[in-house]
Amino acid sequence: MPTKRKRRSRKIRPEYPPEARHFLETGDYQNNFEIYLMLRSKEKLKILWDDLKGVVLPAWIKRMPGSRPHGWWTHDSPGLRRRIGEKNTDDFHPSEVYVRGILVHEKGVPYESQAEYLSRLNLLFPGEREKLTPKDFEPEVVDE
Repeated sequence: MPTKRKRRSRKIRPEYPPEARHFLETGDYQNNFEIYLMLRSKEKLKILWDDLKGVVLPAWIKRMPGSRPHGWWTHDSPGLRRRIGEKNTDDFHPSEVYVRGILVHEKGVPYESQAEYLSRLNLLFPGEREKLTPKDFEPEVVDE
């Protein structure tokens, strides 16, 4: 006798090399050619982040509360961090290079910390603020 079965759709996550997770955390592709090829396609990188952020983001926050991994800054960040002591703009220029919400070429310029940025925009996860210290909210100087 036929039965009505409810079809369950399973989202099958493709297998990614361990270097993919490392790249999403740090932005370093470790000379992995497969990751290098993904770097050439913003769409592929977005898919990679969407597939792995449910694993990468909670683990990152547990290890490093008050900060976010490279993939979050690249794909989910709502904007740039504020410069300390200067007129701030939220203008994003696609031709510029940004790392963790900071313009790369602005060495020696103090910016708000990642914790301050996340707090200001109400982006801290539940329980994350309690793990932070006053030092986490001190300005960060670009030195890369």
